[in-house]
Amino acid sequence: MNELQLILGITRNLPRIKGSGAIANKILIPFYNRKKRKKTIHNVMEFKMKLDPHECTDSAVLFYPQLSDYKELESLSRLIKPTDTLVDLGSNIGFYSLALSKMVPDGEVYAIEADPYNFSRLTENLSLNPDIENIKPLNIGISDKREVLTLGINDEGNRGGNSFLKKNSPVTVDVQCDSLNQVLNDNGVSNIGFLKIDIEGFEYKVLHHYFKNSSSDLYPRLILAEHNKSIKEVNLNELIDLFKNNGYRIIKDFGLNKLWQYHED
Repeated sequence: MNELQLILGITRNLPRIKGSGAIANKILIPFYNRKKRKKTIHNVMEFKMKLDPHECTDSAVLFYPQLSDYKELESLSRLIKPTDTLVDLGSNIGFYSLALSKMVPDGEVYAIEADPYNFSRLTENLSLNPDIENIKPLNIGISDKREVLTLGINDEGNRGGNSFLKKNSPVTVDVQCDSLNQVLNDNGVSNIGFLKIDIEGFEYKVLHHYFKNSSSDLYPRLILAEHNKSIKEVNLNELIDLFKNNGYRIIKDFGLNKLWQYHED
């Protein structure tokens, strides 16, 4: 049994109690990553992924998938309908898209990722699961209009933290963008059961335009949005007001992520 298998034997059996992930994050993962490691293919829940142990999102999914957003995913599994159309906006390497695909055997998932590198890894992970046929990957940035924006790349172990707000990053890439309304229209999407939006501070800009230019029939029934206080350019109160003013209320608060549900009064 090699070193990785030994560590996974511990981390993948950590209980779902507060603080258990610290054992992996502070001791076992740094120990494993004491030298350069290659990407590795492993089972994650009911699917396979090729994961980079030096990347933040990858390492969590590799070492303790049973702890990775499990509260969010458990709640969604009870609320999402098998025929729903789901949108994973900011899909990174595909963990959420793959997990969500199992919840909609008669529906579909649109996996939208702006970064060409992350997108290449997303499609590679999809190719590892040929039995999953209901995910449509789209390599495009989402803004409030059609434009080319500079994406700041986080190349220090958290490529999921790439942001259009970090235009002065040492590493950047220009990305073709369009509005969410237009992208969904181009793909024939006329109803959204669930939207996951994690686009590093661009949430307000995208959703403000979307709500303003869409009929209520196109409002997602459920939205899981990241509310990241560490992004200084973001006014979280403004984002919260945007949801409330467009008919949403929080039904689950997971801390960083909040689950909003649309209601018509």
